[in-house]
Amino acid sequence: MKIDVNKVPDACAVCALHYVAGSPPDDMVLRVCRSLGFKEGEGMTDQQWIKAAKTLGIRVRAVPIKAMTLKKFLRIHGDKLLFASTVDHLFVVDHGVLI
Repeated sequence: MKIDVNKVPDACAVCALHYVAGSPPDDMVLRVCRSLGFKEGEGMTDQQWIKAAKTLGIRVRAVPIKAMTLKKFLRIHGDKLLFASTVDHLFVVDHGVLI
């Protein structure tokens, strides 16, 4: 069954992983995330999405930074492909573009 990860509730981590993994079949990423504890409507913890990333072959390393505005963050880190995590959201910055 074809699944659109963009229509799964509270799936920001699933969508971010799908993008960085190079857009494999939606159900593959969702299956990996569910096996690590993702539930629709509840999202994923940092530990869960990091483990999912590694399972999908994505290299991840934590780089703690001080709180800053998005504008400043993009000025400093906008030339990279990276995950950006806040208290309750995960998104991707792809060379200055928020995904």
